[in-house]
Amino acid sequence: DGSTIIASHGSTLTFIDAAKIHLGNAAIKGTAATSGAGRELFIVENSDMLLLTNNAASLLEIIDLARLAHAMGR
Repeated sequence: DGSTIIASHGSTLTFIDAAKIHLGNAAIKGTAATSGAGRELFIVENSDMLLLTNNAASLLEIIDLARLAHAMGR
């Protein structure tokens, strides 16, 4: 819905509240560890699935965003 920005750095994804980005670190909703760097992100239309590629390792990770949000208390 455009309310969350997903940033990738190293082996971490950071989920940021777009409406609060002006607050700096207070806008961070949470983080999730991944398999490593060299990624592309794709949110599957009409679902809660995030596809995450690790090109260097030839891996595809599938992240359930609804489950992740629940785990982060959102």
